[in-house]
Amino acid sequence: MTLASPSLNPSSSSPIKDPRYFRRFLAYAFDYKRLLIVALLAGVMKFAVNYTFPWLIGAAIDKVIKPVDETVTEAQRMHWLWILVALGVGFSVLHSIATFARGYFTAKLGNRVIANLRQDLFDHLHRLSLHFYSKERTGSIVSRLITDIQQASQIVNGGLITVAMDLFSVTLGVALLLTISWKLTLACIGIWPLYVLTYKLLNPRVKEASRRVQSQISKISGNVQERLAGISLVKTYAAESREMEQFEVDTEEHYDRVIEQSTLSSAVTGISEGLVHIGQTIVIGFGGWLAMQPLERGGMTPGDVVKFLGWLSVMYLPVRRFAEVNVVYQQSLAAIERVFQVFDITPKI
Repeated sequence: MTLASPSLNPSSSSPIKDPRYFRRFLAYAFDYKRLLIVALLAGVMKFAVNYTFPWLIGAAIDKVIKPVDETVTEAQRMHWLWILVALGVGFSVLHSIATFARGYFTAKLGNRVIANLRQDLFDHLHRLSLHFYSKERTGSIVSRLITDIQQASQIVNGGLITVAMDLFSVTLGVALLLTISWKLTLACIGIWPLYVLTYKLLNPRVKEASRRVQSQISKISGNVQERLAGISLVKTYAAESREMEQFEVDTEEHYDRVIEQSTLSSAVTGISEGLVHIGQTIVIGFGGWLAMQPLERGGMTPGDVVKFLGWLSVMYLPVRRFAEVNVVYQQSLAAIERVFQVFDITPKI
């Protein structure tokens, strides 16, 4: 048999791009469908309950604080107040339970995937021939087994489940906003193409920067393992100063690559935050104007404006987090590719 994969240390100018790696990784998560489904349902419940609190505040304004119907009696207002308080307590308890369940089952799923993937890779390494080990650094191999798999697992903990929940939350948010004002809703989601453009332009650069960081960590790990294993030889030839200088060079290169990655990640997050605040400003301006109009002419009540702002804020939480999830996804995808490169290596003999 032949060596059927690229080197474990590809040059930084030739990134690996293979969607099969991602599908192979997802297969590990889909082996635990029950855990995945329970974690998703808990997350969906958590974000659905978030939408209830802006409604409670808006209802309190329109039915208790300043009723739209001026014929409402004091007793009726007090009745509504007690109902809203009871609902608030119930939703708070439900949110707490959903938050715990989502965190617990997501962690259980993510760590189960790590354990299985790491065991499979360890078993695969033992099946490889000595030809492989004669060409590759032990430290680099260990880096794949420990560091890269740990990084890849973040796509389960912070990516796969979170994206599914966020898509549900955004869809529910848009549906709720449309029940208040379709005009204001369209104005707010009109800035979404700018999000798509941002991710399309910066995603490839974030992924490549992440791959370069992980590649340098692998290089440092390999160098350190070899030098410490041969420390007696280093001391025999009084080469300590040379080794320390080389380690400083490697560390500084890693620093530069991390700063490059951080700069690109911060750019994605910064642009996303700016777009979120622009959307909220649209509500203040256009929503305030609609609140000045009579209800029969498509106007909004003060409670409607508060509910709209609240629901928009809840809906923008996933949009905000998507910038962070996007960075995690790109970093994890680079790690996944590095891990499955090793799986693609077959014994020479």
